[in-house]
Amino acid sequence: SVLKKNFFQYNPGAKFTVNLIYDKRQQQTVLKQRTESGIQAVEDYFRSLDAKFNTEQVAYDSKRIQYEAAKALFDQRATAYDSEIKYWNSRGGATTAKYQELEAQRLALNTQAAALNVEMKNLNSLAVELNAKVKERNRAADDYNRAVAAYNKKYGGHMEFNQAEYNDKQINIYQFNDAKSLTMALSHELGHALSL
Repeated sequence: SVLKKNFFQYNPGAKFTVNLIYDKRQQQTVLKQRTESGIQAVEDYFRSLDAKFNTEQVAYDSKRIQYEAAKALFDQRATAYDSEIKYWNSRGGATTAKYQELEAQRLALNTQAAALNVEMKNLNSLAVELNAKVKERNRAADDYNRAVAAYNKKYGGHMEFNQAEYNDKQINIYQFNDAKSLTMALSHELGHALSL
C-alpha cells in the first residue's frame, strides 16, 4: 500500500504464475509432520505417566517412612514389655496392680500390631500399583523409543529435493512445512524473479 499498487493478486491469465505443486515432496513433508505429531503425543503421554508415577512414588515413600518409624517404636515398646515380663516371671510373678498394668500394655501392643499389619497391607497394595505404573511407563518409553528410531531411520538424513524453483515465467513451490516456511520460500524465489 506504500506504493499504492497491489503487486500480488490472483489473475488466471497472468504471464507470471506462482504454483503450489503437491507431489511426493510435499507428501513426504506431510507424512513427516504427522509422524512428528504422533511422536509428540507419545512423548506427552510418557511425561504424564512419569509425573503421576513420581507423585505416587513420593506419597508411597512418605507412607513407608511413617510405617517404619511406627514399627521401630512398636518394636521398642514390645522389647521393653518382654523384658518386664521376664523380670516379673523371674521373681515369681507380678503384683495384681503390676499385672493389670502389663495386661493393659499387652492389649495396647496387640492393637498397635493390628494397625501396623493393616498399614503394611496398604503399603504392599501401593507397591503393587507402583509396579504396574512402572511397567506402563516403561511400555510408553519403549513405544516412544521405537517411534523415534523409526522416525530417525526414515527422516534422519536430509531430505534431498528443491523446496521451490524459479524460471522466467513462474515460481513452483514443491514443499513447505507451514505458512512461515511458505513465506520464506516465496520471498526467496521472488528475490530471484526481481533479480535481488
